[in-house]
Amino acid sequence: MQSFWMKVRGDFYNVNMTSIQGTQLCMVDIMNEQVTFEFRQKEACRFQAKRVDPSLLREFAHRIEHYLQS
Repeated sequence: MQSFWMKVRGDFYNVNMTSIQGTQLCMVDIMNEQVTFEFRQKEACRFQAKRVDPSLLREFAHRIEHYLQS
């Protein structure tokens, strides 16, 4: 498992990343909720959270995807 720090909306978050059967899984603790972002080839990112603002989740997905592509 590898991890990196990412700054989103002025705060830093630790992103833990692993790969399982061609799927990149990125786990982030956002506002005391563990959120998993799934990146599969040629598919949109999947994520689910109950208490986190959807626009914040989309921003995380975009930034993580950009990181994975670089």
